[in-house]
Amino acid sequence: MGSSLIAYPKVIYTQIAEPTDKTAGRLWYKTDTKVLYTADGTDYIAVGKIAAGAVGTAELADGAVTEVKAALNTYSLSDVTLISHVAEATTTSNTYVKIKTITLDAGMPVDTPIRIYAGMNTGGSQYGYWRIYRNGVAHGTQHSHNNSSYAYQSEDLDFTGGDTIELWVHTTASATAWFKDFQVRGVNAISGGGGGASGSTS
Repeated sequence: MGSSLIAYPKVIYTQIAEPTDKTAGRLWYKTDTKVLYTADGTDYIAVGKIAAGAVGTAELADGAVTEVKAALNTYSLSDVTLISHVAEATTTSNTYVKIKTITLDAGMPVDTPIRIYAGMNTGGSQYGYWRIYRNGVAHGTQHSHNNSSYAYQSEDLDFTGGDTIELWVHTTASATAWFKDFQVRGVNAISGGGGGASGSTS
């Protein structure tokens, strides 16, 4: 039989309060002071302040700064809003048209799964549809709704730093459909970190 290797991620807590889990090797990034701590099995010991690419302590093993930076500059799926295009937009188009765009900052690894979220309201008269495009190319599945109340749906799709995440929509019989709260959701270990999710809207 063949064998395979499984890489387990380093456990990192990103919060203000000190974690109760003090297992040796655990990392804690204190988000209010931006100080990184490592657990020794009994307590958390300050490693240094992660700011402007600097670490405040010289007593780190070779390669430790690179390892910590790589571990912290990551994105993971969740339902926490990171980037939001809140404004309501409408369409009466019977074919797909682009109404909202989120452009990811460079730095996110290739083909990272990103959670996309959007709300749609059709007034209950006809169906409305939305679909995610990546750099102008259809990327996600088609979502539909027919109700006078907003319905919110999400989808996890792969994107790379610099990509555009585009909300394309259409309706039927030239009826009006409304769309809002176009969002990227997830958790950045460090908000806006080089490998995390950050970007701009248009």
